[in-house]
Amino acid sequence: MKRILRYGKCFALSKIQIQFGQRPFHIAIRRAISRAKAGLAVQQENAVTNGALSSSNPQGHGQKTLLCVQTHAQALAHPGRGRANGVLALLLLAVSISISLQAYPHSRQIIAADSITPLQIGDAIPEELWDMPLPIWSAANNSVQTSKLGDYRGKTIILDFWATWCTACIASFPDLHKLADQYHEDLVVMPVTYQRAVDVNSFYTKSPMQKKIGESFKTIIEATLNTYFPRKTIPHTVVIDGKGMVHAITSPLYLKAETIANLITGAQPYIPLKRELHLKKALLKHAYDDVITHGKLYYTAITGPTDGFVSAGDLASDTLKGTKRYYTTGQPILQLYAATLLYTTHATLVFTPNRRILAVDTPGNFLAHTTPDGASTLNSLEWRNTNTYNYESIFPITVSEAEMREKMRLDLDFHFGLKSGIEKRRMKCLILSEAPWNRAPFRSNDSTKSMLVINQYSYSKNAANRRHIGKSENGAINYMRNGTVSGLIAILNGRSPASGYFCMLPPVINEVQYTGRINLDLPDDLTDLDALKRTLLAQGLILEEEYRNIDMFVLAYPSTSIPTEELKLTPLGYVR
Repeated sequence: MKRILRYGKCFALSKIQIQFGQRPFHIAIRRAISRAKAGLAVQQENAVTNGALSSSNPQGHGQKTLLCVQTHAQALAHPGRGRANGVLALLLLAVSISISLQAYPHSRQIIAADSITPLQIGDAIPEELWDMPLPIWSAANNSVQTSKLGDYRGKTIILDFWATWCTACIASFPDLHKLADQYHEDLVVMPVTYQRAVDVNSFYTKSPMQKKIGESFKTIIEATLNTYFPRKTIPHTVVIDGKGMVHAITSPLYLKAETIANLITGAQPYIPLKRELHLKKALLKHAYDDVITHGKLYYTAITGPTDGFVSAGDLASDTLKGTKRYYTTGQPILQLYAATLLYTTHATLVFTPNRRILAVDTPGNFLAHTTPDGASTLNSLEWRNTNTYNYESIFPITVSEAEMREKMRLDLDFHFGLKSGIEKRRMKCLILSEAPWNRAPFRSNDSTKSMLVINQYSYSKNAANRRHIGKSENGAINYMRNGTVSGLIAILNGRSPASGYFCMLPPVINEVQYTGRINLDLPDDLTDLDALKRTLLAQGLILEEEYRNIDMFVLAYPSTSIPTEELKLTPLGYVR
């Protein structure tokens, strides 16, 4: 039975590579011990998350990998060498334990990962969890100190699971931080991440959160808590009351000042349970359960949002019942329409701002978007409760998926009083093509990973992964290396997270025949269309305006006919 041996902030020696056939046995031992002393311990989150570690040996050499973080050192029982490997395994296990205890003498603890029972609402926090040392990273001095959950026993504790790539998690931090300040005597908010301290620090120093929260931000960097509180999505928030009981498992959106005040006083405030991804039960059922209803239940339904439901969806067939069920929850209207076009040639139009027309009142209520102050509407509980919906349909199993999705489109049109569809519209476009004199200066023969550089930093949606690259060979601060023309088109058309750095452009049509890798310098001012045209032209690409009849996704009122000339392009799409 595998066990994870935890000593302070790290796990014991995770693996030792034994190479036989090229080194004497005593040299293998010496090198293994040397590696152990040099710190061949892995961060605990890697050990928990991966379970069993694997290794690669490009040269071969008959390598074996021993997992020393186990109850029993396991070596293959080959004759001769197998026995020697077994002896070495036991020796290395002892060495790893010795080194770990010397490094962390203050927090010796053995946790059997496979013996941890996940905690549910109403469960008491076990003593081993109260006493478990927790490494806490602090933004004040970029250091890690050890604390325990037991240090806050008797207070209301919020464990907020997050990651540096989770925008919804990060958006909830300021409000949770305010709650912690407001009720500092009775409440502790403890963010929890499985990531390393170096990754958290990298993210924090580049994130706007640094200005919103300041140096008081702290987070637990501990993956074992994931075993106690498993989840499929984040943000994921666990509330422990003053009696040491799991009071709620929810979303941070539902933790308001009034809710916290009631918790502290011992009341039972309403906090919805977070339900993730797959909903086994149908949203509707017969109301008359005191009588027998014969036959099958087929229906389509649109309801308002349900508290605690994470945006979810599934299409599944039940061969025993002879039914097919499709549902999606917590979605804005435009997202529901997007589901009707899945697996069609027009699937991307709904998600492309310059390929959709929203001839409706208050288009901002039809899709999630970023407000002028930089906040996402999805992080507003009020906006969600007003502008998101659940859709569910149950059909005979013989109905095709295409028929179900068309029925869904008609349902949405009928329920919301709209008319939706794909229409040919004459639109002003930008056509990207190769210059006749082009000698392919933008073509790349490089096989390295593609990279987009913005303001001399490699672009990543996760700020923690951005690193300073510097200027291009030609002195550009913005450039693409080993990318593709289709990737550039996606950025210019607003379908990439990096699109926010560029100006809003009319539909960009790709007429470049080359499909290989490209290297391109971009203008310093990415919002300057003329500068973009000049920069591309200097590298053999022409970007010119032209009117074309193209497919557009149109959402309008049935009686409304808006000429294209009266529409204006915004981040929401073409609007009135």
